[in-house]
Amino acid sequence: DDTDSPWGYISQSASIETETEYILTMVLEGDNGGAGSTASGTFYAYLNGRLLGTSSSIGRLFDHTDNVGVGRVNEASRTTTGSTTDALSFYGSISEIVYQNEPLSVDSERRQKLESYLALKYGITLDQSTYQVYYNANSDIIFNTGLNTAAGGFEDYDSDIAGIGRDEASELEQQKSKSENSNSIITIDKGGSFGTDESFLIWGNDNGTNENTEY
Repeated sequence: DDTDSPWGYISQSASIETETEYILTMVLEGDNGGAGSTASGTFYAYLNGRLLGTSSSIGRLFDHTDNVGVGRVNEASRTTTGSTTDALSFYGSISEIVYQNEPLSVDSERRQKLESYLALKYGITLDQSTYQVYYNANSDIIFNTGLNTAAGGFEDYDSDIAGIGRDEASELEQQKSKSENSNSIITIDKGGSFGTDESFLIWGNDNGTNENTEY
Protein backbone atom coordinates (compact mmCIF):
# COMPACT_ATOMS: atom_id res chain seq x y z
CA ASP A 1 0.00 0.00 0.00
CA ASP A 2 0.97 3.68 -0.11
CA THR A 3 2.60 3.72 3.30
CA ASP A 4 5.37 1.43 2.04
CA SER A 5 6.27 3.54 -1.01
CA PRO A 6 8.49 4.45 -2.80
CA TRP A 7 8.71 1.22 -4.76
CA GLY A 8 11.93 0.16 -6.41
CA TYR A 9 13.41 -2.65 -8.46
CA ILE A 10 15.96 -5.00 -6.86
CA SER A 11 17.94 -7.91 -8.28
CA GLN A 12 20.80 -10.31 -7.71
CA SER A 13 22.77 -11.91 -10.54
CA ALA A 14 25.24 -14.68 -11.32
CA SER A 15 26.89 -16.18 -14.39
CA ILE A 16 25.22 -19.36 -15.67
CA GLU A 17 25.78 -21.80 -18.51
CA THR A 18 23.39 -22.48 -21.37
CA GLU A 19 21.71 -25.91 -21.63
CA THR A 20 22.10 -26.34 -17.87
CA GLU A 21 19.53 -26.84 -15.13
CA TYR A 22 19.62 -24.79 -11.94
CA ILE A 23 17.75 -24.44 -8.67
CA LEU A 24 16.96 -20.80 -7.92
CA THR A 25 15.71 -19.92 -4.44
CA MET A 26 14.50 -16.45 -3.53
CA VAL A 27 13.61 -15.48 0.02
CA LEU A 28 11.88 -12.25 0.99
CA GLU A 29 11.82 -11.25 4.65
CA GLY A 30 9.72 -8.14 4.20
CA ASP A 31 9.18 -5.40 6.73
CA ASN A 32 5.50 -4.63 7.33
CA GLY A 33 6.21 -1.65 9.53
CA GLY A 34 8.92 0.26 7.70
CA ALA A 35 8.42 2.64 4.81
CA GLY A 36 10.95 3.72 2.20
CA SER A 37 14.45 4.12 3.66
CA THR A 38 13.26 3.02 7.13
CA ALA A 39 12.25 -0.47 5.94
CA SER A 40 14.47 -3.15 7.42
CA GLY A 41 13.52 -6.24 5.40
CA THR A 42 15.99 -8.36 3.43
CA PHE A 43 15.88 -10.18 0.09
CA TYR A 44 18.10 -13.28 -0.38
CA ALA A 45 18.93 -15.13 -3.60
CA TYR A 46 20.46 -18.62 -3.82
CA LEU A 47 21.68 -20.61 -6.84
CA ASN A 48 21.93 -24.37 -6.30
CA GLY A 49 21.91 -23.68 -2.59
CA ARG A 50 24.75 -21.12 -2.59
CA LEU A 51 23.97 -17.57 -1.48
CA LEU A 52 24.34 -15.16 -4.41
CA GLY A 53 23.75 -12.02 -2.43
CA THR A 54 21.30 -9.98 -0.40
CA SER A 55 19.45 -6.69 -0.75
CA SER A 56 18.57 -4.71 2.36
CA SER A 57 16.06 -2.00 3.29
CA ILE A 58 13.20 -4.00 1.80
CA GLY A 59 9.57 -3.27 2.61
CA ARG A 60 6.64 -5.37 1.39
CA LEU A 61 5.56 -6.75 -1.94
CA PHE A 62 3.59 -4.21 -3.92
CA ASP A 63 -0.16 -4.65 -3.43
CA HIS A 64 -1.62 -4.78 -6.93
CA THR A 65 -4.12 -6.64 -9.08
CA ASP A 66 -1.84 -7.32 -12.07
CA ASN A 67 -0.33 -10.71 -12.90
CA VAL A 68 2.81 -11.97 -11.23
CA GLY A 69 5.21 -13.56 -13.72
CA VAL A 70 8.60 -15.26 -14.01
CA GLY A 71 10.79 -14.14 -16.91
CA ARG A 72 8.03 -12.40 -18.81
CA VAL A 73 4.81 -10.75 -17.69
CA ASN A 74 2.24 -8.46 -19.31
CA GLU A 75 3.89 -8.87 -22.74
CA ALA A 76 7.28 -7.61 -21.56
CA SER A 77 10.26 -8.72 -19.49
CA ARG A 78 12.09 -6.81 -16.83
CA THR A 79 15.88 -6.93 -16.64
CA THR A 80 18.44 -5.94 -14.05
CA THR A 81 18.58 -2.51 -15.69
CA GLY A 82 14.90 -2.02 -15.01
CA SER A 83 14.07 -1.84 -18.72
CA THR A 84 11.40 -3.89 -20.48
CA THR A 85 11.87 -5.44 -23.89
CA ASP A 86 10.74 -8.59 -25.67
CA ALA A 87 14.31 -9.34 -26.76
CA LEU A 88 15.43 -9.87 -23.15
CA SER A 89 12.69 -12.27 -22.10
CA PHE A 90 13.61 -15.46 -20.28
CA TYR A 91 14.34 -18.17 -22.83
CA GLY A 92 14.17 -21.65 -21.33
CA SER A 93 12.01 -24.13 -19.45
CA ILE A 94 10.89 -24.03 -15.83
CA SER A 95 10.24 -27.53 -14.49
CA GLU A 96 8.74 -26.58 -11.15
CA ILE A 97 7.87 -23.56 -9.02
CA VAL A 98 7.46 -23.96 -5.25
CA TYR A 99 5.93 -21.15 -3.22
CA GLN A 100 6.08 -21.02 0.57
CA ASN A 101 4.53 -18.19 2.56
CA GLU A 102 6.98 -18.38 5.43
CA PRO A 103 10.52 -17.04 6.03
CA LEU A 104 12.83 -19.84 4.87
CA SER A 105 16.03 -18.02 5.82
CA VAL A 106 14.96 -17.91 9.48
CA ASP A 107 15.44 -21.68 9.39
CA SER A 108 18.11 -22.43 6.77
CA GLU A 109 17.57 -26.17 7.22
CA ARG A 110 14.01 -25.76 5.94
CA ARG A 111 15.33 -24.12 2.79
CA GLN A 112 18.00 -26.80 2.40
CA LYS A 113 15.38 -29.55 2.65
CA LEU A 114 13.49 -27.99 -0.24
CA GLU A 115 16.67 -27.62 -2.30
CA SER A 116 17.68 -31.22 -1.53
CA TYR A 117 14.29 -32.44 -2.72
CA LEU A 118 14.59 -30.53 -5.99
CA ALA A 119 18.22 -31.60 -6.47
CA LEU A 120 17.38 -35.30 -6.20
CA LYS A 121 14.22 -34.96 -8.27
CA TYR A 122 15.98 -33.27 -11.20
CA GLY A 123 19.54 -34.58 -10.91
CA ILE A 124 21.01 -31.18 -10.07
CA THR A 125 24.12 -31.12 -7.90
CA LEU A 126 23.96 -28.59 -5.09
CA ASP A 127 26.86 -26.14 -5.21
CA GLN A 128 29.72 -27.82 -3.34
CA SER A 129 32.25 -24.96 -3.47
CA THR A 130 31.41 -24.90 0.23
CA TYR A 131 29.97 -28.28 1.12
CA GLN A 132 26.21 -28.69 1.32
CA VAL A 133 24.61 -31.79 2.79
CA TYR A 134 21.39 -33.33 1.50
CA TYR A 135 18.35 -33.64 3.79
CA ASN A 136 15.17 -35.63 3.68
CA ALA A 137 11.84 -34.11 4.72
CA ASN A 138 12.39 -35.23 8.33
CA SER A 139 15.60 -33.17 8.59
CA ASP A 140 17.82 -36.27 8.53
CA ILE A 141 21.09 -35.94 6.59
CA ILE A 142 20.99 -38.50 3.77
CA PHE A 143 24.18 -37.49 1.93
CA ASN A 144 26.96 -35.73 3.81
CA THR A 145 29.70 -34.11 1.76
CA GLY A 146 31.12 -32.41 4.83
CA LEU A 147 32.73 -35.57 6.25
CA ASN A 148 35.35 -37.87 4.76
CA THR A 149 34.71 -41.56 4.16
CA ALA A 150 36.41 -42.59 7.39
CA ALA A 151 33.86 -40.49 9.29
CA GLY A 152 30.94 -41.89 7.28
CA GLY A 153 30.68 -39.04 4.77
CA PHE A 154 31.29 -38.50 1.07
CA GLU A 155 33.61 -35.50 1.03
CA ASP A 156 35.60 -36.92 -1.89
CA TYR A 157 32.52 -37.66 -3.99
CA ASP A 158 30.83 -34.29 -4.29
CA SER A 159 30.67 -34.04 -8.11
CA ASP A 160 27.75 -35.08 -10.36
CA ILE A 161 25.57 -35.99 -7.38
CA ALA A 162 22.30 -37.78 -8.15
CA GLY A 163 20.07 -40.26 -6.39
CA ILE A 164 16.96 -42.38 -6.24
CA GLY A 165 14.70 -42.94 -3.29
CA ARG A 166 11.38 -42.57 -1.56
CA ASP A 167 10.41 -39.83 0.87
CA GLU A 168 6.69 -39.88 1.60
CA ALA A 169 6.69 -36.66 3.60
CA SER A 170 7.80 -34.73 0.50
CA GLU A 171 5.92 -37.01 -1.93
CA LEU A 172 9.19 -37.97 -3.62
CA GLU A 173 9.35 -41.30 -5.45
CA GLN A 174 12.47 -41.19 -7.62
CA GLN A 175 12.98 -44.57 -9.29
CA LYS A 176 15.49 -43.56 -11.96
CA SER A 177 18.10 -40.84 -12.05
CA LYS A 178 21.21 -39.47 -13.70
CA SER A 179 23.11 -36.29 -12.95
CA GLU A 180 22.16 -33.49 -15.34
CA ASN A 181 25.81 -32.46 -15.60
CA SER A 182 27.11 -32.86 -19.15
CA ASN A 183 29.98 -35.20 -18.18
CA SER A 184 27.77 -37.59 -16.20
CA ILE A 185 27.82 -41.21 -17.42
CA ILE A 186 25.95 -43.16 -14.72
CA THR A 187 22.21 -43.87 -14.76
CA ILE A 188 20.61 -46.01 -12.05
CA ASP A 189 17.11 -47.41 -12.44
CA LYS A 190 15.41 -49.41 -9.70
CA GLY A 191 12.90 -50.73 -12.19
CA GLY A 192 9.96 -50.31 -9.84
CA SER A 193 8.63 -48.59 -6.75
CA PHE A 194 10.28 -48.52 -3.34
CA GLY A 195 8.61 -50.71 -0.73
CA THR A 196 10.02 -48.81 2.24
CA ASP A 197 9.82 -45.12 3.06
CA GLU A 198 13.08 -43.22 3.65
CA SER A 199 15.02 -45.49 1.29
CA PHE A 200 17.76 -43.74 -0.70
CA LEU A 201 20.68 -44.53 -2.97
CA ILE A 202 22.71 -41.40 -3.68
CA TRP A 203 25.99 -41.27 -5.56
CA GLY A 204 28.65 -38.85 -6.77
CA ASN A 205 32.23 -38.98 -8.02
CA ASP A 206 35.62 -37.46 -7.28
CA ASN A 207 35.74 -35.48 -10.54
CA GLY A 208 38.56 -37.69 -11.80
CA THR A 209 39.38 -38.49 -15.42
CA ASN A 210 37.19 -41.07 -17.13
CA GLU A 211 39.18 -44.03 -18.43
CA ASN A 212 38.14 -47.15 -20.30
CA THR A 213 39.46 -50.34 -18.73
CA GLU A 214 39.28 -53.79 -20.32
CA TYR A 215 39.19 -56.95 -18.22
